[in-house]
Amino acid sequence: MGVDKKLLNEIKQDLKTVHNTGQGMTTKEVMLALTPTIHERLRAGEKLVDLYAIVRAKLPQEVRLTQTSFKRYWQEARQEIGLAPIKASGRKGPRPPAVTADVAAAAATVIAAVPSSEPIKVTPRTSTASDFRADSEDF
Repeated sequence: MGVDKKLLNEIKQDLKTVHNTGQGMTTKEVMLALTPTIHERLRAGEKLVDLYAIVRAKLPQEVRLTQTSFKRYWQEARQEIGLAPIKASGRKGPRPPAVTADVAAAAATVIAAVPSSEPIKVTPRTSTASDFRADSEDF
């Protein structure tokens, strides 16, 4: 009993179609398909959280998509397609000048030279008896 090529090709076709018909798109695939649209909406001024609410409302109940997963899938899909970030992250503007030891010492002497308007009240501690607990059994 031999298997001919026609039967073998039919089996291969059945195996290829079984995977695609039983499952829908994964959430990651949905995000990859929606990435250009999301990017356009973000450039128009929408917030990613608002877009998440729209996508989440349209997904079936059995699909659980958290806001964190949505952001992660968005970043991965954006990088995969090659879209630039909407806003630059990082430092805004020039760095402040570094404080050298000479400048810090000069500032300390200026602060020390300015007299305070309030008198300093220091009460010396005379007794340390309250620092120890009273032992009723006299150990």
